[in-house]
Amino acid sequence: MRLRGGGRWVCWLSLIAMLTLAGCGRSVEGAPSGEDGAALTSAALGDPRTIDPCSLIAPNAFAEHGPAHALPRQWLDNCRTAVTVGSENVEVSSGMLRPAAAISESQELVSARPGDARIVRVPSNGTTCELHVVLADGVGIEVSARPQQSDSGLAGDKVCAIAEAGARGMVTTLESGEVRHWKPAHNSLARVSACGPLPSAQVAKMVAASPSDVTLYPAEHQCTWGVSEGETSNVQLDFILGPALDPRDGTVEDIGGRSSLVVPTDTENLRVCNIYTEHIEFPDAVEGEREIALVRVLHLTETGKDPCDTARQVAGMAWPRLPPS
Repeated sequence: MRLRGGGRWVCWLSLIAMLTLAGCGRSVEGAPSGEDGAALTSAALGDPRTIDPCSLIAPNAFAEHGPAHALPRQWLDNCRTAVTVGSENVEVSSGMLRPAAAISESQELVSARPGDARIVRVPSNGTTCELHVVLADGVGIEVSARPQQSDSGLAGDKVCAIAEAGARGMVTTLESGEVRHWKPAHNSLARVSACGPLPSAQVAKMVAASPSDVTLYPAEHQCTWGVSEGETSNVQLDFILGPALDPRDGTVEDIGGRSSLVVPTDTENLRVCNIYTEHIEFPDAVEGEREIALVRVLHLTETGKDPCDTARQVAGMAWPRLPPS
């Protein structure tokens, strides 16, 4: 569920301010929280913009299920871990922050903590098990798990048990004040707010969205104009991680003074265009990941609009305002 309209914008900004203030003066770790029955709050996170999401789950959290190892990163604010169960791997994704109000209302309580902090599960009919560690001051941290193989024989209960182990391991980390932070390079995309490089009103107009209908995630690495649920046109600017771009995956163009890879994707009802530009190496890479800026535009097919035309305009405005690579 997404919050909508001006209320959503205020909610996100309030959360960002709350987390940033909670992190003032902490360049390395969050503060211990939840001690002696105290409520677990976002003070344990420190500055959300520089959290190392792979530090959020205690290293031995999955020991009872199988050995775990790090997977290549895809996001600045999300970590991927593979837990080996027999001959299969379960992929755990963790670290994405969001307001508790943005988590689906159809949630089940897994574990209660002091001061209304809790672990909740969002029911799913698929193979993914989605949990959230909800802190007492209204911040949620996602922990989800899914089998890596589409034809997996693992029971859903086993997958959810691994997700729950990750969530409980996250609580352990937060309560002990062991959240780590990284120091981005002076020209890292992590130092740029994803909403900053673009004029909100102009971009919103491109997808017939309200100028106030903007979503900035708490770590500020993702920004959306419009509602990103496939119901209406929308624009996203994301700062992500990934391998070096392969020109065979699309068309290479010079946009805004930067080499860019244009990748269109059409379905019966939707037309999507992704435009990527590579940035600098990521210092904590698992397999050579780099920072990448991504503009994604979605138009409903019925509009007759070419999303790549819109995406080129957006990238043309955003790319010149990125740090030099």
